[in-house]
Amino acid sequence: MNSARRLFPGLDLVRFFAAGLVTIYHLGFILWLAPAGPAATTLHDAYLPLEPYVASGWVGVPIFFVLSGFVIAFSAEGKTAPEFLQRRAARLYPAAWICTAISAAVTLGQPDWLRRLLHSLLLSPVGPWIDPVYWTLGVEIMFYALVALVLWSGRITVSRLGAGLVWFGTGFWLVRVADFLLGSPLRQAFAVLDSMPALTLISSACHFGLGITLWDMTVNGTDRAKTVRACCGAVGGLIAVAATARFNILEHHEPAALMLAAPALYATALLVIVASTGRLSARFERAAPRLRTLGLLTYPLYLVHLQVAAFAMPHLAVLGAWPALLLCTVLVVALAALVMVLERWPRRMILRAGASGPQGGRFGRRYTN
Repeated sequence: MNSARRLFPGLDLVRFFAAGLVTIYHLGFILWLAPAGPAATTLHDAYLPLEPYVASGWVGVPIFFVLSGFVIAFSAEGKTAPEFLQRRAARLYPAAWICTAISAAVTLGQPDWLRRLLHSLLLSPVGPWIDPVYWTLGVEIMFYALVALVLWSGRITVSRLGAGLVWFGTGFWLVRVADFLLGSPLRQAFAVLDSMPALTLISSACHFGLGITLWDMTVNGTDRAKTVRACCGAVGGLIAVAATARFNILEHHEPAALMLAAPALYATALLVIVASTGRLSARFERAAPRLRTLGLLTYPLYLVHLQVAAFAMPHLAVLGAWPALLLCTVLVVALAALVMVLERWPRRMILRAGASGPQGGRFGRRYTN
C-alpha cells in the first residue's frame, strides 16, 4: 500500500472532535474557573452545571498527539529531513502568524506582551506565548525534530522510532503506577521529572508512538508484534490520561467523573482512528471533502479560540451567559475559517521557496498533510 496516495478523512473527524473538546473546555469551564469581575462571575455561575460534562475536554490534547504521530509518519514517508521540515513549516507557521496577530490585538497592553508576541511568531518551543495553548506546539516541534533526526540519520526508520516511543512512554507510566501502588518510594524522582518541561516528551511519548504504530499497521500491514505494540501504547495512553485526570481532581478540585470520562473519550477517539483507517475507511471517504474542511479548520480554531473568548465573552455577557457562549463559539469558528483562507498564500510561498531549490520536483508536490 502506498500511503502517499492514501487519504484518511476519518482522521479529520477525530481532529475536529478533539478541537471541539478543547474549545468547549475553555469556553464553558476553564476561563471562568477563577472568575475576576462581575461578568466573569456571572458566566461562572451560569456554566457551573456544564462542569461535569466539559471539564474533561483537555483530553483533546493527547488525542491530537496520537493523530500527530499518525499524520507525521504519513508525511515523513519517502522524504528527506529538509523536505519534511519545510512541509511542516508550511503547515504550522502561516496559520500561527495570523492567529498570533489576532490574539495579540485582543491582549494588547498585557504584561510581557512584546516578548510573548515574538515567541509566538517564531513558534519558540519555550514560552511565554501570546496564548497559553501554544505550549502544545512546542511539544509538536520537538517531536518533529526527533522525526527529522531519524530521517537525517538514515539508520533508524520512523516505524522503529514509533516502537521506541511506545516502549519508553508506556514503561514510564507503568513504573509510575507501580510506584503509586507501592506507596510512592520514587516520589522525589518523579517530582524532578514532573518539573521538567513537556518538551522532553516523557509524558507524551506513548501518544506519539501509538500514532506512528497505527500508521505502520495501516500502511505496512499488521502482525503480532505491531498489534502488541499498539495495545501497549493504548494502555500507556490511557494511564497517562487517567493520571492527568487524577491530578486535576486532587489539585484543581475538578469533578471525580473525570477519572472515567477522560479515558473514555480517549478510548473512543482511538476506536474511531482505527475504524477510519480500516474496514470503515470507505464510509469516511464518501464524505472526504467535508471532513477535510473540518480537519483544516481545527488548527486555526485551536490557536485562536482562547484569547478571543477571554476578551469577547465578558462583553457579550450582557446578552446572557448562554447567548454569549453561542455567539462566541460562532465567532471563533468564523475566525478560524477566515484564517484557513488567508493562510493559503503564505503557505504556497513557503512551498514555492522549496520548489525553487535543487529538488524542486519533490518539494513542489501537492501539500495534503
